[in-house]
Amino acid sequence: MIPITDAAQLNKGTKIIRRDSIAFDDGDYSLGIRSAAAPVKNGAIGVLVTISFSGTEVRISKPKLIQLVPTLKNCALKISQSLGYKSEY
Repeated sequence: MIPITDAAQLNKGTKIIRRDSIAFDDGDYSLGIRSAAAPVKNGAIGVLVTISFSGTEVRISKPKLIQLVPTLKNCALKISQSLGYKSEY
């Protein structure tokens, strides 16, 4: 979770998000709010939407954020599979 400050970092960050199927926000959008998002895919067009969770820095520490990622990705995968997506993340 490194802040993106230029185009090269944005490009690198986007590749990592696509590779890992997870995106984080550590107060970048709203000060004091942390969140993570995972894509929901279908068999035809790819990513339809994302699902996410968010909370305050007080309630969701960085270790807790990382700890919740497998659950989030599993939920996204189950929804994706119900929509016809055949692969795993």
